[in-house]
Amino acid sequence: MFRLLGIHPGPDITAAAAASLAGIPPAAARRTLQELTSASLLTEPSPGRYACHDLLRAYAAERAQATDSHTDRREAAGRMLDHYLHTAHSGTMLHNPVWTSFALSPPRPGSAPELLTTDSQAAGWFEAEHKVLLAAITYAAASGFELHAWQLATTLGVILDARGYWQDWATTSRAALAAVQGPALWPGRHPRTGTLPWPWRGSARTGTPSITCKRHSCSTSASVTGWARPARTSPSAS
Repeated sequence: MFRLLGIHPGPDITAAAAASLAGIPPAAARRTLQELTSASLLTEPSPGRYACHDLLRAYAAERAQATDSHTDRREAAGRMLDHYLHTAHSGTMLHNPVWTSFALSPPRPGSAPELLTTDSQAAGWFEAEHKVLLAAITYAAASGFELHAWQLATTLGVILDARGYWQDWATTSRAALAAVQGPALWPGRHPRTGTLPWPWRGSARTGTPSITCKRHSCSTSASVTGWARPARTSPSAS
């Protein structure tokens, strides 16, 4: 588990995400994280969220590189990205049931996406995982997981727009767009019309997501009361 934590791109991790990363049951992941915390290899800055010092993270990544095969590391990364993509996708559908989505491949064996059942639960998950999800998109785009990068950026874009994180929306969209080598490879096209999902329309020409000027005003609207926010920057590190 400790070695694989060097693969995780976010500032902290939950037991559910760690379970997917390692391909073990959540209860076993929780026990392992607690043991690593007791050994001072991790900290628990907030209940249920575990962080690793940058030097220890670098050491874990080195050990993973030296000990685990490329295939094993890639499978672990794929399980982790499946966890975030499938959880984010279900949360976005709770927030906006009429969102024009796309079909997801089943998560890899060993990946256990979280079960979100209410809009408020989804909102809390997105807020808690904000920085992790941004990092996951950048990691996926840079690590050969183009499909995850594209689908996660598209999924998260709905939430970033509703919550007013337009700079994060633009940044992650550009990262995901750069990972895709051409429109023919964009799996999010509408199955009947072939059009690209918002916010990607126009991106092939401009290289930027189609975020209109009105979304940079002081307020925005959302389909669910309580999700709308003024323009915001990413939450500051605790």
